[in-house]
Amino acid sequence: MKEEKKLIVNADDFGLHESINEAIENAHRQGILTSTSLVVNGEAFEHAVEIAKRNRDLGVGLHLTLIGEQPVALPHRIKSIVDAGGRLYENHKQLCIKILRKEVLLKDIIVEIEAQFDKFYKTGFAPTHLDSHRHLHLFPPIFNSIKPVLQKYNIKRMRYLNIPCFEFNRGNYFKKIMALFFKCFILLNKKKYKHQDFFFGFFDSGHLDKDYLVYLLRKLKPGITEINFHPGKNNQDIRKKYNIWDMHSSWKYDWEKEFRVLIDDNLKTLIKENKITLVNYSVL
Repeated sequence: MKEEKKLIVNADDFGLHESINEAIENAHRQGILTSTSLVVNGEAFEHAVEIAKRNRDLGVGLHLTLIGEQPVALPHRIKSIVDAGGRLYENHKQLCIKILRKEVLLKDIIVEIEAQFDKFYKTGFAPTHLDSHRHLHLFPPIFNSIKPVLQKYNIKRMRYLNIPCFEFNRGNYFKKIMALFFKCFILLNKKKYKHQDFFFGFFDSGHLDKDYLVYLLRKLKPGITEINFHPGKNNQDIRKKYNIWDMHSSWKYDWEKEFRVLIDDNLKTLIKENKITLVNYSVL
């Protein structure tokens, strides 16, 4: 029997901003969104939890967030990963460099990760999977240090970034190098956790459009594929809060565009025509 084509449509940053939360709920109820990743140290965490409680078929994973937000752990317990104001470092590259230079204590990262897991479980939910802001859970020093934590919380499903080779004609050189790194990571850690077969959205993060999604849906292979989105209802409101993102990158997220893609009725029809089953990480 030929393997089915299954699709996880995930939205990151659930809990960062109410505009993002509202878009995620609408995209799940009216569109094709099946899964999301919760930022437990986001300013709109409680709002996100209320949405999750009334949408029980929405898969909710933990979006480990080790940069840019207030920590869940007390700052004095994690001094090497927070700035003078007690906030997690803003830039993911800065954090990785500090780890490599041994300016960051991995034990501090473990304390913060455990605090984020504890806060998630206090919602009454168990995470469907683990992923992270800027994919930091796949950075080898972090990945290796959190294995005991994942075992403690019985986390067996994790996002891997298995980006198909035909995608490498997209994006800048830095992202292509990172994508190659993720492929090597998968080869070394293939059987350690349950994960999707394919991942899309890395090279177009924050800018996924309908034409690209139509292209992907028609090209989808048997197995489990994840397409990762960053939807929001109001670009202006989100950018006002997270304008620093544009200072550290040239991505210029368009949350509204990604939201419109997720609620496009034509895509629902295309999914049915191509015999694609919408799922979340719980199927792994």
